[in-house]
Amino acid sequence: MRNIILENNNQISDSENSVNRQGIFSTLFDIWILLSSKRKNQLKIHSLIMILSGLAEIITLSAMYPFIIAISNPTNLRNLSILQRFFDIEFFADREIIFLVIIFIVSVLLTSVLRLLNLWLIYRMSAVIGSELSTKSFSLVLSQPYSFHINTNSSEIIAAISTKVIKTTLVIQNFLQFITGISITTSLIIGLFIIEPIGSIVAVSFFGALYFVFSLKTKNRLIKNSKKVATKRNIQFKSLQEGLGGIKEILMSGYGDIYTSLYRNADYPMRISESNSQFMASSPRLFVEGAALIFISLLALFLNRNMETNINNTLPLLATFALGAQRLLPSLQASYNSWSSIRGNIAEVQDMLKFLKLPYRKSKYLLESQIKLQRNIILKKISFRYKENSNWILKNIDLTINKGDRIGIIGKSGSGKSTLLEIIMGLLNPAEGSVAVDNKKINIKNDISLQLSWRKTISYVPQSIYLSDNTIAENIAFGEQPELINYKFLKRCAIVAEIYSFIENLPDGFQTFVGERGVKLSGGQKQRIGIARALYKRKNIIAFDESTSALDSDTEKKLIRNIQDFNSEITVLIIAHRRSTLSFCNRIVKVENQSVLEEKI
Repeated sequence: MRNIILENNNQISDSENSVNRQGIFSTLFDIWILLSSKRKNQLKIHSLIMILSGLAEIITLSAMYPFIIAISNPTNLRNLSILQRFFDIEFFADREIIFLVIIFIVSVLLTSVLRLLNLWLIYRMSAVIGSELSTKSFSLVLSQPYSFHINTNSSEIIAAISTKVIKTTLVIQNFLQFITGISITTSLIIGLFIIEPIGSIVAVSFFGALYFVFSLKTKNRLIKNSKKVATKRNIQFKSLQEGLGGIKEILMSGYGDIYTSLYRNADYPMRISESNSQFMASSPRLFVEGAALIFISLLALFLNRNMETNINNTLPLLATFALGAQRLLPSLQASYNSWSSIRGNIAEVQDMLKFLKLPYRKSKYLLESQIKLQRNIILKKISFRYKENSNWILKNIDLTINKGDRIGIIGKSGSGKSTLLEIIMGLLNPAEGSVAVDNKKINIKNDISLQLSWRKTISYVPQSIYLSDNTIAENIAFGEQPELINYKFLKRCAIVAEIYSFIENLPDGFQTFVGERGVKLSGGQKQRIGIARALYKRKNIIAFDESTSALDSDTEKKLIRNIQDFNSEITVLIIAHRRSTLSFCNRIVKVENQSVLEEKI
């Protein structure tokens, strides 16, 4: 258990050091490319709505000023040159106030509707893109070679596809809201500038400087928090996965408190970092609102002292500025809040983008044809190691497997038996040498078509059988729709695998649920279900990787005899420690000292 703690601590350190240091603008550019390639029409609509919203804001502010003049001092209304042309028209004569009220109401309603529509579009677009990102990431991960999954912790993948997709969706929302906020802010500034240029410049400079200072002060802390959250979230998921995955040992050994501590040590700082980022994004609003009131009061004093007019002339300008501030400050705060949120989540977005940049490894060839073993499998000068600077597992292996052979593979633990089997099956690519099926090389660099097709001709039974939390029938017919299951053939496979009598005695028979990872079954029962699954696939090659290790000798002998009778033409590759398991094999190869030696039966 001490080793587990040290390993987790090391992973925390390694993860912190390996956080993607890609710049925030580069990441936002990637998001923009993603948006523009997937949602061009929606972006065009969003841009149009932003423009219309901006125009509506300008009209609202422009209508506010003469409206207040009309109420406070109607005689001054005709002095506004911009409105003289309208009021000279007979229809508008003596209807100035009604006309201005209608314009103001319409512009306010239009602004509200456009903002509401824009908000709906942002959330809808983000939700659709989030679903696409999550599905695409999962698809890309599933298409990666086996070596990728060996070298990538599944907790990191789960965190990226689930939680970090949510964060990426949030960043997309904030990115669109930031653009919207900047657009509306610009429009409001233009509107205020039309009414009072000097006051607008002072106001914009003042409030812009405040938010700029806040942005500079919080920049590094937000990015630091972002990296910490991304790192701790991976550790949080890893603690959850390991704790629940090893629940039996944890309950027996009383290690629950230790795993709880590991979880807490990741969860607490992660949530504190998130709360700090949220505070830094939201807190300027309270300060700026107070500053706005002070600014309006100083502006009132300035206008009263310097304008050669009475309060009736000062009031419209103050009211317009108050309305402008009331609409400008939320837009400024929304823009700042969105930008801060982007910074606070950027590391998790970068983690997500790593998976989106994985190469897609499926091929049309799978839909067209498959390799079917007719003569032999030839391994020529095969060498393998997991990394360039690591030791060789296998070196210069030559092996020929003929159709219908029953090959037993033996060797000490760690000798490379499973590695050899995985190379034959096309799960691993050799560092050197070639694997050919009927003289067709399946490990061609940059072309995985044949390799993917080859895998589909093999039924693989690992030592540890994965069972989903479904019925026994669905686990034997794994990957097949429940309504398409052939129960007649399913029963035959269960009989061959020596599991049918057990299933028949269950109250629900084949419809019995096995629990998560088959927790309701014994090791031997899970292995026999795994073997039934392999037989149900009707493949011409079956590979067993110590798949009968949990069975007693009598059951194992019956099962092997049943497999022989099931289909005499099946090619069998079997790894086993017990010699008795290999009694039906016509050839036995021993993996030793990086080499393969054939033994006499």
